[in-house]
Amino acid sequence: MRGRNRITGKVYEDIALEYLSNEQRGVPGWVCKPIRADFIAYAIAPLGRCYLLPVMQLQSAWLRQGEYWRQLYPCVRAQNCGYWTVSVGVPVADVFAEVGRSLRVQFTPTEAANE
Repeated sequence: MRGRNRITGKVYEDIALEYLSNEQRGVPGWVCKPIRADFIAYAIAPLGRCYLLPVMQLQSAWLRQGEYWRQLYPCVRAQNCGYWTVSVGVPVADVFAEVGRSLRVQFTPTEAANE
């Protein structure tokens, strides 16, 4: 669950995709490590919104776009007890557009389309 920023008070509408769960040790975050779940419920509490992110498709999207997103969007560092997590804040529309691409497969048609 994502809340209001403790320092600035700002409410963020993007999805913070955690790619390092422990920055110091280089431990991968939930967007890129194997996890036993079908969906991640990503809630933004102050807005009353929750997005169900399909894990396989989200991680596939990360493999294709993660580097690009890290260059394009802001890094989100969060301090925990003795370590930092690192995420990138990606707009909801961009996350779901890329997840949607993971649900479509192109192949060579076996027949010509009727015109």
